Amino acid sequence: MSEHVAAIRVLLVTPVLQGTGETLTAMRVAGDLQQLGASVAFLATPLARRLVDPQIEAPWWPLGEDAADNRRAWDRALAEFKPTMVVFADYPLMFFPSGSAPLARESGWVQSLEHVDAALVTFDHFGFGQGERSMFLGPSHLGFFALYELPALPARMHVLLPCPMHEPGPVAGRQGTPFRLWDLPLDLDPSHRTAIRQEHLGERGGKLVVHSVPGWALQGARELKLPLYEYLPEIFERYLGHFDTPITMVSVNDGHLLRSTSRTQLRIRNLDTLSASDFEALLLSADLFLTENGLSISMGKALCAGIPCGALINSARAIDLIRGRDTWISVLVTQMERERVGAVYPWEVFPSVVPADVERIGLYRENRIVHAFARVETFGGAASAQQLEALLFDEFARSDLMSSQSSYRVSVAALTTAARALYGIANA
Repeated sequence: MSEHVAAIRVLLVTPVLQGTGETLTAMRVAGDLQQLGASVAFLATPLARRLVDPQIEAPWWPLGEDAADNRRAWDRALAEFKPTMVVFADYPLMFFPSGSAPLARESGWVQSLEHVDAALVTFDHFGFGQGERSMFLGPSHLGFFALYELPALPARMHVLLPCPMHEPGPVAGRQGTPFRLWDLPLDLDPSHRTAIRQEHLGERGGKLVVHSVPGWALQGARELKLPLYEYLPEIFERYLGHFDTPITMVSVNDGHLLRSTSRTQLRIRNLDTLSASDFEALLLSADLFLTENGLSISMGKALCAGIPCGALINSARAIDLIRGRDTWISVLVTQMERERVGAVYPWEVFPSVVPADVERIGLYRENRIVHAFARVETFGGAASAQQLEALLFDEFARSDLMSSQSSYRVSVAALTTAARALYGIANA
């Protein structure tokens, strides 16, 4: 196959300014393409430049904050690299009101795609490429919401669906070809895993919990003055600090987000942003992975490695939590509301995705992945404490969840890779 792939010249367009999932997919695919003999180049943001694997040597044109400069970079990339295929990660994100380098809204750019002498492809990580629509997303009571106008894709644009986040099997009405991001099952050399666990657990031993907070969530919480991260250590102490077995939580954030604690059996360690390989190794060394981002590709990676996962959500109103049975939850929520009225509200991804948004996005509709991770109420009190205890110590509960993960993983493993899917498109 490689002699055919070698003729492919793929320009990868990565417009995202914050959030790493889409860009890391592009980097992974670039490496796979190069291994098959294809030529790759990037039209990409500074974020992508920081994330690129040093082993990937490729031409590079920058995407920044200036739309006119971006249009010139696009024109230069096409003229100088002469791609046979342009792959967007992701095309719909280029039309978002924020978070992407401006280019798509430049007058005439969309129309110019009809004259690009290359196959057009987009990844669709979340389902935003499933047709023209308009929708409001975000917690409207805080003013942290916006109108998302998602255009119809160009008629000749192909869609590739990254798995494990998309359902790997058929879904009625969905367009696109599912592909697997990694060779499965994901695993780590046992000696490397032992070394990572020793580094973080030390002489205490016990269980390792990995917690991840994306940069865009940190920025959103700070802009909205939401105090959740100030109170999250207390919540974690209540849920994880009372076991006979010591628990070490390694939270990957900005390096100092969560207050460290030594009052209980729980110890919290903050880490700054890690390289993709270091983060993956940490993730694959965990006994449990937790995140407030239930749409995170990191959670997909963890479940593909058989790591029990919990998505921290909130489905209750502040008033109901204040009137609830768990006194400490009532006091905590009251304090949060005193600091910022409206700070506690139902969310699926903190702070920007409310429950109705998940249904509008549609990623988890008819998707078996929902059975491969646990949904844990952040303010669930005793029920959440019991749930997390089971995920850490109850072999029946852990094996039950990992059985669902295994079944899902088998379906994902049967899929083609993105590189081979692109080869198929190029030679269709």
